[in-house]
Amino acid sequence: MTMPNLIAGAGVPFTYCFPPNNTVFTLAANQLVLNQVVPIFTQAEFLWRGLMFVSTGAFSIRIQDGEQFYLSEDLVPSVSLPHSAGDPFMWEPNVPYPAGGKILIDLQDTSGAPNSIQLAFIGENKYRLRLSRAA
Repeated sequence: MTMPNLIAGAGVPFTYCFPPNNTVFTLAANQLVLNQVVPIFTQAEFLWRGLMFVSTGAFSIRIQDGEQFYLSEDLVPSVSLPHSAGDPFMWEPNVPYPAGGKILIDLQDTSGAPNSIQLAFIGENKYRLRLSRAA
């Protein structure tokens, strides 16, 4: 008889996008939206390490951790998050999200015009490996 044994597995690089499916999220001029959801796969924990984004104007963002605590007291201006395509804004310390959890984000346009935004949360999925052993 064999019994399953779960151990922590190696991380696999992964990126969660907001919005999903290579679309854009458009804010009206000065619009504030709260609690936008980026769902985490149920099969793996996610360790968030960096953020990349593209937008047609300035915006502010606030992100919650895996226990739904804010990572900043207020919205953070996008101009304070320097990045480029090959060099994402690194978040230290890394933020864990449980399997089946969610990244919650608040966004506000600060450009005074309609603003299309795409976000990429860069990190790794931490899968649990199932090993068998004789009983």
